[in-house]
Amino acid sequence: MSHRHFFTALLTVWGLLFAIEACAQGASTSAPGASPSLQDAVLLRSRTLFDYRVKSPQGEDLGKIEEVMIDMEMGRVAYAVLSFGGFWGLGDKWVPVPWDAVALQPDQKVLLLKIEKEKIQKAPNFEPTTLPDLANRSWGAVIHTYYGYPPYWEKRP
Repeated sequence: MSHRHFFTALLTVWGLLFAIEACAQGASTSAPGASPSLQDAVLLRSRTLFDYRVKSPQGEDLGKIEEVMIDMEMGRVAYAVLSFGGFWGLGDKWVPVPWDAVALQPDQKVLLLKIEKEKIQKAPNFEPTTLPDLANRSWGAVIHTYYGYPPYWEKRP
C-alpha cells in the first residue's frame, strides 16, 4: 500500500472515530453553517396524508383525503379534496375544503377538519370523474366563502 493510500485510510478512520465520539457526547448533527438556535422543521411526507382518517370536531369520521391541491405560483397548499358519503368507495362525493380548515394530528394519524359534518354534507362537491377547474379564483372564492375562511391567495404567508 502506498503512503498516500495509507494516509487517506488513516484520516478516514480517524474522522469516523471523531464523529462517533461527537455523537456519543450529544453533539449537534446540524448541517454545516446551520444556526444551532434554529429548531428543526416539522415535515410530513405527502403520501402520509392519504392514509390518515379525516374527523370532524366532534370526532365523527368524515372520510379521507383524495387530493391535495398546491398553488405552484404561490407555493402554498390551496385545498384538500375529501371523499365523503359513500360506502366502500361507491357513491362518494368529493368535497374541496380550504387547507386552513385542516389540522394535523400525526400522533393519532388523523386530520381534524375544523368544519361541522352537516356543513360538509351540504357543501359544493363533484364526482371524482368530473374535476372542476380548481385553479379558478371565482370558484375558489365560493368554496372559501361557504366555509367562512378567507381565500388563501389573499392571506400573507
